[in-house]
Amino acid sequence: MKKMIYRILAYAFDMVIISIITLGLTFIPFINPNNEEYQREYQQLNDIRVEYNLFTSKLDEVLSDKKITTEEYDSFVSYKDYLKDYIDSDLSDEDITKFRDEAAKGYADKYNDLAYKMTKNNTITKVITIVITVLYLGVLQFILKGRTLGKLIFKLRTVNNKDITKKVPLWSYLVRAILVGELLIIITDLTFLYLTDSGVYLQASNIISTVQYIYEILFLIVMMMREDTRSIHDLILGTRVALFDKEGNEVIEVSPTDETVEEVKEEPKKEVKKKTTTKKKTTKKKEFVSAEKVDD
Repeated sequence: MKKMIYRILAYAFDMVIISIITLGLTFIPFINPNNEEYQREYQQLNDIRVEYNLFTSKLDEVLSDKKITTEEYDSFVSYKDYLKDYIDSDLSDEDITKFRDEAAKGYADKYNDLAYKMTKNNTITKVITIVITVLYLGVLQFILKGRTLGKLIFKLRTVNNKDITKKVPLWSYLVRAILVGELLIIITDLTFLYLTDSGVYLQASNIISTVQYIYEILFLIVMMMREDTRSIHDLILGTRVALFDKEGNEVIEVSPTDETVEEVKEEPKKEVKKKTTTKKKTTKKKEFVSAEKVDD
């Protein structure tokens, strides 16, 4: 249990390190020339969200009497076009539902178009993430003989499953980085981004997000269900993560079910045979002394 907790903490620490390095590199202009455009679009996206929330909030107030007056219509800043055909009219529930749905669709179209542009301008961030993940979880772990910064802190090391002294090859660490870092999912996302239009990509993106969630949960479940805490990537590559003490000796965790409980066997009580001491009746023979007559 201790090793499993340490593994999760070490993984979280390593992901934070990768994120910090990636974020730092994205702010370097010659590495990410689209960063300023991305930041502007990000702000616009927030503005669109706030604008729509204000519209729906004000609309709820105005529709309390199921009527929109000219004065109320003029007070709207955005999404007014969806209301202009209903000014000074008695509104039915169908009318209200109709222009609400039209406004919601208009908001979704604006939001998705901008989000698609943002994602394209943020492509370099995903590319940097792939490179840093491979270097950190793959190359660096190979150089440090199965350790990352997170593993160093928690005294963990990736080793060969069958022989701890056997060297784990570089390719194993690289494949491990791809699987643990979810790089296949990132690459799939980039493929849809550049080979499809915005509509197809946005639909695919939702599916990819769901697959990513299942992928993460599956890895965690496999690790938690196994006593050796090996997950899918360990089973594929023939590796495991070992825990070491301060002296560098591997700590072997034994689950309560595996502990050999010494049974104190009670020695069978020896049956004490009761000696039936049969008292021999010693019948003292009465000696009849024949009184001989003594002749005077």
